[in-house]
Order: sequence, then structure tokens, then C-alpha cells
Amino acid sequence: MLAKNWAAEEFSSAKFKDYRLGRRFTRLISEMANSMSGVREKSESKSSNSFSKGAKRFFMNERVELNEIFDPHVQANISRITPGEYVLNIQDTSGLNYHKHNSKIDIGNIGSSPNRNDAYGYWLHTGLLTSQNGSPLGLSYQELWSREKWFSDGKNASKSRIRRIPIENKESFRWLEGVGVCKPYREAGAKMVHICDREADIYELFQHCDDVGDFFLIRTKGDRLIESNNYQYKLKDFIAKAPTVGEKKISIQGNSDRRTQIINAKIKVRNGVIIPPVSNRSKEEADKLHPLKLTVIQVSSRSKIDGKVVNWLLVTNLDVNSDEMIMQIIDWYALRWRIEIFFKTLKSGANIENCRLIDLEHLSKYILMQSIIAFRVLQLTFFGRMNPKKSIRTILNNLEWKVISKLLYKKAGRPSSKAEEVIRRVALKGGFIPGKDRVPGVLTVWKGWAWLSVIISEAEALGLKGN
Repeated sequence: MLAKNWAAEEFSSAKFKDYRLGRRFTRLISEMANSMSGVREKSESKSSNSFSKGAKRFFMNERVELNEIFDPHVQANISRITPGEYVLNIQDTSGLNYHKHNSKIDIGNIGSSPNRNDAYGYWLHTGLLTSQNGSPLGLSYQELWSREKWFSDGKNASKSRIRRIPIENKESFRWLEGVGVCKPYREAGAKMVHICDREADIYELFQHCDDVGDFFLIRTKGDRLIESNNYQYKLKDFIAKAPTVGEKKISIQGNSDRRTQIINAKIKVRNGVIIPPVSNRSKEEADKLHPLKLTVIQVSSRSKIDGKVVNWLLVTNLDVNSDEMIMQIIDWYALRWRIEIFFKTLKSGANIENCRLIDLEHLSKYILMQSIIAFRVLQLTFFGRMNPKKSIRTILNNLEWKVISKLLYKKAGRPSSKAEEVIRRVALKGGFIPGKDRVPGVLTVWKGWAWLSVIISEAEALGLKGN
């Protein structure tokens, strides 16, 4: 789906131990994207079988390390950041289901509901960087792991025992690591805002963000202690006493189970100081924590999302000094659904749950490469939505644009480089059906770009250029 030219630009700073591995990597990531498929045990043709074997050899090569793949992507991300602006780092975790893959040697339990209690696979944690208007900028972090039996078996480990484990030894430490890896973006002048759902309601995460000078915007699940004017309140009681400061229409991103919805929500805001929790922590761990100034924002609506009324309790250390900033923060949290779309792209577009690599070490390299490809698809899709009138050429190379202008505008006169128009034409090639208020989705953009990129790759192989 991606021309080799794009891969060469994105990974121009890559440094492999053997230059031949670097050339093989650039070719492989282009072919993976073009094929829109995973690495499988069986293939339908001789050429695809040859590709699968070559890919497996690359992923199983002990000289190929994850940082050699990820570090150049970080450098490319820095080039996409505008110093002085807010950059959103949206983190989340998703289970990858491989329970039918008997060849996997180190999978663990990912069952999280009655109809999935026999599911086995891995957990994938990812950080997705976006601009303050939601345009994807790249991946900040990724970790793949399997859950040990004792951790998921309540009979073997009580909740109190798990809570007394130092944060560095818990799975939840990944949220803090997702903050730590953003140091290069801070140094490049970005104002980092870490956005997470209720699973990241961890006091150590709040404090870590504050300590490194970053901002957090997290939906809470615990009824924490808040102090204001020398009184202590439970969080829910604290915000319940606040007056309604206004109403706001919020767009809730659709997914495979629901359409995009516009809800009308009431907003409450109140400032306070959050008190560090000491229960289920050793004295040494509790002594590391200190009170933090923050703002609590309640977003409530009678409208239902996934069968539940909307009632977000958000906490942030952002400077909330105006009504405009309050509304901006709520819009930022609504962008958290970008990460859900990212996981959908990996599973439904890249088909990563079909991959037959047998262990974490090899699978991690494969999934990271597919994730960077998925980012590129998201970048194209949302650039068209968030910057409809801007030129798409700001994120395409010259050869890509030349092929698009020749193939997608045959009978349309002079080609338009407006992002909204170009992405729509790309999606039409991928099966997008236009209609009232309909916009292209990630999968139709993926399929349309796959068709285009085969031609782009052929043009590049013939030595054609975009000049």
C-alpha cells in the first residue's frame, strides 16, 4: 500500500547492524503494506509464499532489534511536530486473540468477559501521537506481552497482593513508560498531553506527568479524595457541588458496532488538590507521592453510548483558565477514540491476528511494522477530515502525487490537491459508497491506497520520478 519511496523517507535515519538488513527492511515494509496481509503458514501463490518465507526470515533474524525499527520512526515523528504546540499522546491497551493458533509457544489468557474466558493471545499497548486537532503524527510507544497465569487467576493472587507490588513491577507501569518515551518530543518543543481512559486512573501516572512537566487528561474510575478550602471531599461529591458552566455538542466517533453520534452534554468544572492514596502501598511507596493541583471536569448527558449514559469524570493538570480551554480539553478527550480506530485498523485492515509467527520476540517486530503502516493510513484518512481544504501534497511525496493526478483525475480536468477531495477519490477505489454526510473510513482508504501503491511501486521500479 505504501510506495518504497515513502518507506525510504520515513526510515531514512535507520541504522541496522548490516546494511543489507536495512535494504531488506525497506522493501519488506512496502510489500507488507501492499499485500494488506499477515504472515501466514499457507499462501495461495508461489510469489506470496516466497514473500512469507522472506518475511519470516527477517523477523526471526536475531540481529534485527525493535529499536532499529522504531528509532527512525521517532525521528520522523519529531519532524512532523510544530514546536510550541500541544501534542496529544493517546494511550490504550487491546487484546490480540490467537486462541486458535496452537503453534504459539508463549501466549497467555486474554479472557475479559463470559464469552471470551477461553481466549488466549497477547496484550498490545500503544501510544498514538496526534496534533491538537486530531491529525495523527505517529506512534510514541508500543509493548506486546503475555499475561502470566497467576496474574489473571483470582484464586492464585488476591487484589490486595497485586496492589502492594511496586508500580515498576506491575503491568500498569506501561502507562508511565508511555510518558517517559516522550522525552524527545518534549525536547523538540512539544507540549505533551497524555490522554487515557479509566484503566490509567493511577496516581503514580498523574505524578509522573507532573514531575516531567507534561500534562495529563484522564478519565477517573476511583472516588479519590480532593481537598479544597481546607475541606476534604470524595471526588463525586466534590464535582456534584459545582455549578453547570455550560453545554457542549460532542462528536463520539463511531466503530463497527455503532455510528458516529452527536451528543449534547452538560459541563461542570471545579479546581482542587488531589490527596495521594496510601492504602495497599508500602510506606516507602506511599512516601514517594505528594498532593497535586488539578481540575475536575464532569461531562454528562442522557444520550447513551454502547448502552450507557455519558458521564465522564475527567482530571487534568492543564491550566484551565477560560471557557474556551474547558471546551478544548473536552474535545481532546473525545479524540481518544482515535486509538480505538487504530486497533481496528490493525485487526481488520492488517489482519495481525492471522499472523503465524510463534513467539513474542518475532511477533513484536511484525506488529510494530504493521502499526507504522496503520499510522500512515490513519494519517491519510484524518488529514482529509481535519484539513479538508489543505493540499494533500504536504504528506505525499512527488511520485505519489503524480500517480494520483494521472489515475484519479482522468476525466476531471485539472487535478485538485485538496485533501478532502483526494482522499475521497482514493476511498472510492477501495469500495467507499458516497452518501449524505458519509465520509471515507480507514478501511476503504487502506484498500484504495493499496490499489494505487502497486502502480506507484511499479513506476518507481521503472525509475520514474515525480518531478
